[in-house]
Amino acid sequence: MRFDKLTASFGRLSQQTLLPGPGLNIIEAPNESGKSTWCAFLRTILYGLPTRERGALADKNRYAPWDGTPMQGTLELFDGERYITIRRDTARANSPMGRFSAVFTGTAEPVPELSGDNCGETLLGIPREVFERSVFIRQTGLAVDQSPELERRIAALLSTGEEQSSFSEVYDALKKELNRRRHNRTGLLPALENEIAELETLLQQSDLLQTRLEENEARSTALSQRAAALQEELRRHELAARAARWAQREDARLAAETAAAKSSALQAAICRDGLPGEDALHQLAARLDSLQATEGRADELSHSLALSRKTAEETHARHAAHRFYPLPPAQAADTPLQTPPQPRFPLAALILLPIAGAALAGALLYLSQNLWLSIGLGLVFTGLSLLAAGILNGKKHRRWEDALIQLRQAQDEELRRYTILYEEAETAKQHFEQLAAEESALSASRRTDLSAILKATALFAPVATAAEAERAVQDALARRKEAQDAETLAQAAKLRYDVLCEHSPDLIEPETEFTPPTSDQSALLHEASEVNAAIANQREERSRLEGECSALGRHSELVEKRDELEQRRTQLQHEYHAIALAMETLNDANAELQSHFSPALGQEAGRIFSALTDGKYAHVLLDRTLSASAASADGTPRSAAILSQGCADQLYLALRLAISRMVLPAEKQIPLILDDALTSFDDARLARALDWLIEESKQRQILLFTCQSRERSYLAGNKNVTFLHL
Repeated sequence: MRFDKLTASFGRLSQQTLLPGPGLNIIEAPNESGKSTWCAFLRTILYGLPTRERGALADKNRYAPWDGTPMQGTLELFDGERYITIRRDTARANSPMGRFSAVFTGTAEPVPELSGDNCGETLLGIPREVFERSVFIRQTGLAVDQSPELERRIAALLSTGEEQSSFSEVYDALKKELNRRRHNRTGLLPALENEIAELETLLQQSDLLQTRLEENEARSTALSQRAAALQEELRRHELAARAARWAQREDARLAAETAAAKSSALQAAICRDGLPGEDALHQLAARLDSLQATEGRADELSHSLALSRKTAEETHARHAAHRFYPLPPAQAADTPLQTPPQPRFPLAALILLPIAGAALAGALLYLSQNLWLSIGLGLVFTGLSLLAAGILNGKKHRRWEDALIQLRQAQDEELRRYTILYEEAETAKQHFEQLAAEESALSASRRTDLSAILKATALFAPVATAAEAERAVQDALARRKEAQDAETLAQAAKLRYDVLCEHSPDLIEPETEFTPPTSDQSALLHEASEVNAAIANQREERSRLEGECSALGRHSELVEKRDELEQRRTQLQHEYHAIALAMETLNDANAELQSHFSPALGQEAGRIFSALTDGKYAHVLLDRTLSASAASADGTPRSAAILSQGCADQLYLALRLAISRMVLPAEKQIPLILDDALTSFDDARLARALDWLIEESKQRQILLFTCQSRERSYLAGNKNVTFLHL
């Protein structure tokens, strides 16, 4: 088989094409350029996208085209006889790569045996799981793990060729059936044993319940007899109570009739004496109270009036003693002020002083014979004399003004005191007049009220004074109160009688003779309540016991069911031992099968591993899970876990290649796909691996994806090698 052309819109690939040749293909590209994407595409175009994967790492999400176009691609291949073109594309967004077609290349004629589900397995002869564990070799998946599909393939190679069974699947199915019957404390057998134990417990409970039911019946009978005796004793108490209630009702009837007669008599007396209504009497009492209050107010007014008259006379006397009396303050303020005469400048000085100055000047002229000096001295004398006279006159005028101010202040103070006396006299006079008017009005009101009260009281009692009227009103109110109380008592007595009649409408005079009870009724009632409660409890207990018996079922049915479960347990135990024997036999058979296949696979893997390691390791040892160990020439085994990364990758690569040679159909010559599988090899390991791949490429096509240039440098010039660059 050979892959000729791949075209993909898948992940980062956008309608990109890959044209591998026959033999060994070195496909070189840096990391993150699409090598692993091409490998995943090739697996998807053959086997389709897994439909059950979910999440961001599911292939349908991981390899969604980056450019937003639908996921699609084609593969042109040669299967050894025919050229076939396979196409998968997306018809619905929720089913990427879901539409499939396979036609003969260059035609529209479909390949009849191919479908979207069986394409890879039909063309390659192996299912997807075997493909991923053999020819599809990735750096991150070199190690080989076991799967049911690979087991079936290996079993087919060593037996009849039947690939419908797998040891692990059959073993797991048998183990599941074994665990279904018994697994620690779970399974059918433990459940059945628990059910049998529960039935035994139920049978014991059923016997116990029957015993408790018999005891309940005996207790119920005794309690019923005691309840009947208590009921008879309580009946006697009821007869005594009925007799007491009859006597009580008769007493109430007589009391109601007596109270009604008394109330009627009092009402008749009130009507005969013509007593006013209660409201009118209360109004008269209120008027009498008001009259008493008025008399008290009159006494207060008389005392206040005497004091006010005395005060008015005293204030009037002080007012009349003033010199401004009887003028009002406003007119008194206009009384002229008695002021001294105002001082004036003396006219004689104005005449005599100039004459004296002239005489002085004449005398000086006579003595000194100097005219101007004489005139000047005369003028100076005259001026100084006039100045001195003016100064003296000014001082007199100021003293006069000061005296005038003092007079005015004295008159203002006298006027202020007069104003106070005037206002006190007027206020006292007004207060006296006001009290006199109030006393006069109050006296008139007293006379009017007293006359009205005496007139109203005379209708039911002859009175002459307010005190007699008050006593008459109080007596009338007392009679009214007595009549009202008698009526209230009569109504209460009648109501009590009516209530007794209503509570016992069919009560008749007791005629039956009975023996009065001697026991305490409250004690009887308490005991009867306890007995009835005990009877109810016994009934509830009996109902509960009967319900429990009903829930448990009939004793015979429980025994029959227990016997059936015992038979079922015996059958399951036989099945359990048979399945355990089958698992032991199957395990022995698988060990025998592994003993045939593992050495052969280990021998083939050892031959390849020896070539890859240049003879350092001669053997590969495998266990039933395909876990590998390497053995050196001296026979010392080394687990893959303790080998270097490069050596461990060589071991896993050798195992992969050995599985491909032994498991894959030889006639299909399925191409090998390696994705950066040699990256961890050093140059020497890489050269030996490439030499082996060159030899293997003579039998099948090999696609080696790499991120390095060492492969191209080593294989340059080789005729069976195709170099591609992404």
